[in-house]
Amino acid sequence: MPLNNFIALEQAIEREPLAVSPELPLEEVIDLMSQSWTNSCLLVGEDRVAEAKSIASVDYSCVLAIANSQLLGIFTERDLVRLISTGRSLNGKTLAEVMTKEVITLTSTESQDIFAALNLLREHKISHLPITDENHRLLGLITQGSLRQALQSLDLLKFRTVKEVMSRAIHAPPTVSVLEIAQLMADYQVSCIPIVETAKSLRPIGIITERDLVQFQLLELNLEEITAQAVMSTPLFLAKPEDSLWTVQQQMEQRLLRRLVVAGEQGELLGVITQSGLLRAINPIELRGSLDILQSRVRRLERERIEFLQRRNDYLANQIEQQTSELQDRVQREQLVATIALRIRQSLDLESILNTTVAEVRQLIEADRVLIYRFEPDRSGIVTKESVSESQWSIFHRVVKDSCFEQAWIEPYQQGHIFSVADVERTHLSQCHREFLASFQVKANIAIPILLRDENATADRLWGLLIVHQCSAPRNWQEWELELLQLLAIQVAIAIQQAELYQQAQSELARRRQAEETLQERETQLKTALDAAAMGTWSWNIATNEVILSASSQSILGFTDGEFPGTLEAIVDRIHPEDRNALNEKVTKAIDEGGLYEMETRIVLTDGKHRWLTARGHVLLDSEDRSTQMIGVTADITEKKQLEDKYLRQQRLESLGSLAGGIAHDLNNILTPIMMSVQILPITLPQIDSRSQELIQMLETNVKRGSALVKQVLSFARGIEGKRRIVQVKHLIADIRQIATETFPKSIEFQTDVSPNLWTVLGDATQIHQILLNLVINARDAMPDGGILDISAVNLTMDEEYVREHSQAQVGSYVAISITDTGIGISAENINQIFEPFFTTKENDGGTGLGLATVMTIVQSHGGFIDVVSEIGQGTRFNVFIPALEVSETDLAEHLAIPKGKGELILVVDDEATIREITRASLETHNYRVIIANNGIEAVASYVQNQAEIALVLMNMMMPEMDGTTAIRTLQKIAPNIKIIVMSGSNITYQTLSDRKLNISSFLAKPYSTYALLKAINNAVNAQ
Repeated sequence: MPLNNFIALEQAIEREPLAVSPELPLEEVIDLMSQSWTNSCLLVGEDRVAEAKSIASVDYSCVLAIANSQLLGIFTERDLVRLISTGRSLNGKTLAEVMTKEVITLTSTESQDIFAALNLLREHKISHLPITDENHRLLGLITQGSLRQALQSLDLLKFRTVKEVMSRAIHAPPTVSVLEIAQLMADYQVSCIPIVETAKSLRPIGIITERDLVQFQLLELNLEEITAQAVMSTPLFLAKPEDSLWTVQQQMEQRLLRRLVVAGEQGELLGVITQSGLLRAINPIELRGSLDILQSRVRRLERERIEFLQRRNDYLANQIEQQTSELQDRVQREQLVATIALRIRQSLDLESILNTTVAEVRQLIEADRVLIYRFEPDRSGIVTKESVSESQWSIFHRVVKDSCFEQAWIEPYQQGHIFSVADVERTHLSQCHREFLASFQVKANIAIPILLRDENATADRLWGLLIVHQCSAPRNWQEWELELLQLLAIQVAIAIQQAELYQQAQSELARRRQAEETLQERETQLKTALDAAAMGTWSWNIATNEVILSASSQSILGFTDGEFPGTLEAIVDRIHPEDRNALNEKVTKAIDEGGLYEMETRIVLTDGKHRWLTARGHVLLDSEDRSTQMIGVTADITEKKQLEDKYLRQQRLESLGSLAGGIAHDLNNILTPIMMSVQILPITLPQIDSRSQELIQMLETNVKRGSALVKQVLSFARGIEGKRRIVQVKHLIADIRQIATETFPKSIEFQTDVSPNLWTVLGDATQIHQILLNLVINARDAMPDGGILDISAVNLTMDEEYVREHSQAQVGSYVAISITDTGIGISAENINQIFEPFFTTKENDGGTGLGLATVMTIVQSHGGFIDVVSEIGQGTRFNVFIPALEVSETDLAEHLAIPKGKGELILVVDDEATIREITRASLETHNYRVIIANNGIEAVASYVQNQAEIALVLMNMMMPEMDGTTAIRTLQKIAPNIKIIVMSGSNITYQTLSDRKLNISSFLAKPYSTYALLKAINNAVNAQ
């Protein structure tokens, strides 16, 4: 950079000098000038006086008068001191009255360097030089301070001393008035008056400056009465004559001063050094000459620097080339170590790692033979890996026994020492050892111990050696070769140890795998045993209340996958309300006593059904005998309870039969004469009144009723016997319909749906007639306000899958009779008791409680079973299954031929997960594709997405969110020709759906067999 750039005029201009209107009152001008001196001036326009008064951190040593952007005058601190020295009042005066109007200025185009400004300041003996443009508009201000700052970077003041430029000091004693001080400043044109003691010598004790007088004037002090010692600035900061001007300048900047008093060795006053004095030390002509000399020196130094850098670059290039070659060799060696280390980390193939090591080491250091030598327990060894430059030097798999080595080197190797020989014939080795090495053609040798860490031992284990042989001639081994081999020996040790650990891990893994397989086998056996026994395991953390259930336990309690939240409360919620207190008491007792817990209880499933289960648990205690956990097993004993109930009921029936046989004769003997007497009385007493006739008629009716009851009891007690013959059930159904139509209230509507080719059964027609009659009478009584009574009968072939779901059924053909009403329904509490003798929910004289018990007895005597589905307020359906008359094997095979699908897509809609999954499995087994939906909303969405592929919809009727009816109507709006099969476990019939104007392909009443489902789907899909 040219040196002239350091002294450009722009660097010395203060761009924001204090500028105000000439009409501003002098008091306000003084106020502005009195503020702090961190800067020399601040530009203030005519409209910014108020703002200027708020800036107290800026020092203003002069004020410029501006009007219409033109400079009219200047007013400095020295001008103010001159006014003060007159002693006249300054009140009421304006800036225009006291300012200097003939202002020395510098136009910015007159000079481009700082010397023009410096010359003007010296020539006119001024401290402030306004800078204007060609139109006399103010651009800024140059002051002694700004010049000094601009020239500071040249370090010119470092070579001049204070005594060269200090001014003579005009001093005063401390007793003079401040007004006299001001007069001295005005008379001698100085900016400060040192205050001195005059007792012995002139020793400065304080100072009063122009700025102090500005402050005093602002404070309106009486300058005639105030003495110098009262207001002088003290203590003084003194300079010595020998100080450099650079040091003085630094003190002024640090202490925010414009001048320093110069004192001698004894503290006597010698003079004053000011900012203008600092500038006097700078001679423009001398400065220009110095700059020329400096520029010449800079150019010469620049040439020398370039020459030096060129030589240095050449030297560095040679160094870099040499170091690059060394680094390449080093990198190659480090790459070898890194490659081997990487292979060790990535591979457990020890053979491959060691082979690579010996081959690449030999190639890198250009040795004749590199080998890995492994020690045996007897300190002999074998060459396990080898790489040779010539086959004649191979000693691979040689077993070596070195007695010389064993005596001298076993301990040093154990401690990690390296053995290297540059020339076997010129070494300190023993003759025994030299001869031993010569037998293997060794001229030069390096042996690095391979040590394996053993955490259980005090020292590392010596596994073997990494050996390098030079067989053709002696060789001086390099330091880097030893370092490389030592690093490689460490990596080889890691690989060997890793392989040993891996082998140990494999053995441990095999042992654990065998243990896990054994454990898994036992767990499988346990699970199989538990599943076979319908048992599951559970554990309960008493502190956290967390419960863990096995899959079997969750199934027993009725939880689906992912439904159980893991809390005791979720289990208690499923316990029957009547059993909860007993459960709580037994659990509390077991926890308090730390013993066993065992209880049989009922649970209520989400569908309202009851199940029986037994739970047995054991409380675990901590070290302080506090109960912490309970573990145990649970089992579903519903079937056991049902068998117990059946057994007890059978015992009651047998007892009832014995009782009935004993008393029936006596009852008939009692009732017979009564009946005869009642029938004779109207003849023997023809003149009895009407009231007596009514009583006799009532007596006869009740006697007949009692007789019928006795006969029913006897019939029930005998176990229902009768002659078996081929029976056409459809004829019995027609007869029952006729009887009901003639005798039942007109508010009951009858519907029948009997398969036209209904199979026959082998049975007693009277008893089967009694079954139908009892069931329709019950249906009538369940509909006191009327309703729909539906009788249907279909052929049903039960396969193994159906039998697995219905324990009472057997594989074969059945006639399925359904009697459905829309009555009041049967509660969950009563549905398990309705077949017990004498159980009735009817009002007094409404029933004997033997009707359904008789039905059950007759059905079971025919080898059949009964299924009941009921819902409060919706109605009840009794499904009676009677074995059909056996048909020929050919006919049965043809009937059981299950049609398979052709890959059609079926949409299955049901809110019961088990039904969805069983249906999906059955359909997929028979070559159908299936998508499922939980409710009507999902069904509509799935159909919209797959409308082009769905061949048929299998729809349940009763579902949450959107039921089957709404879903069917929505789907038929989307696709009017859609094929739909409805399935229902309630009292809905095909006729009911027809009345709702639902155009469906078929109807399946639950429960239905797989055959019935596949047959219905096949018929619907293939229908035109």
